[in-house]
Amino acid sequence: PGSKRVRAYNYKGLYQDIPLGDVYCEDIDDWDKPDKTFELFGDNPPTFRASVDYDTGEVQMELGSPQGVSKLTFLVKDTRRDVEAICEMYVNVIYITEDEVDNAGSVRFKGVTAEEFISPGADDSQSQAETFVEQMSLQLGNQPSDIDVFSVRNTPGQENTIDVMFSAHGSPTYRKEKLNGVLVQNKEQIESALGISIDSVPIDECRMKECFDRGCYNELVVTDAPTLVNSNKTSLVGVTSYFEPACTCWDYEFSHEPPQCTLTTCL
Repeated sequence: PGSKRVRAYNYKGLYQDIPLGDVYCEDIDDWDKPDKTFELFGDNPPTFRASVDYDTGEVQMELGSPQGVSKLTFLVKDTRRDVEAICEMYVNVIYITEDEVDNAGSVRFKGVTAEEFISPGADDSQSQAETFVEQMSLQLGNQPSDIDVFSVRNTPGQENTIDVMFSAHGSPTYRKEKLNGVLVQNKEQIESALGISIDSVPIDECRMKECFDRGCYNELVVTDAPTLVNSNKTSLVGVTSYFEPACTCWDYEFSHEPPQCTLTTCL
């Protein structure tokens, strides 16, 4: 027996074949994976299109799978010990819009890896990602289900450091200025709840960029392929999104004026 929970974000519904991570079983010896085989088993949802690699247990969701939670069942055999087990995977597919990504809050945490951030705590308590959602929900006054942590990645070139992007549904979607402002205002409380430190809000790649006589702008990059963060009992299929420092002023690259600060900008 054993189960795994997966959150799979599909950017604008454009992603086609999406990796979901590997099948998890409470062991028949995790370490002897080469001795195992994996197959879909039983009555899996007919509308959810998935496949599993027979030798590795890597699961892939195919184009056309619906939004919402689907349960997949697998037969795992240990050929060396001649035992087998039935294991489950619960996949929550969430479509995320361009507006939600463009208006995402962003934070860089130190003292954790992406895999640790999404993994359950001791005795299967909630993960740091879930605690972060809980804290933001508390401060925003909405439901945890209204907040999507759609991107978690290990920061390139920095150990035990992650970049997190998240959106929050209001009416309409909350702007990033509000989300980042709430993070800054409640920085110490969120750090205490998560047990890790906040390095920057929002993520600012211009801090380490020398642009000499020109300004620097954090340009949001969104790719057309997802990023998988995989751990034993959970995995996250996130939107591949990050910031790149651009040595230019906003006006040089954009025909319209940047948003102006007003008394209601962050409301």
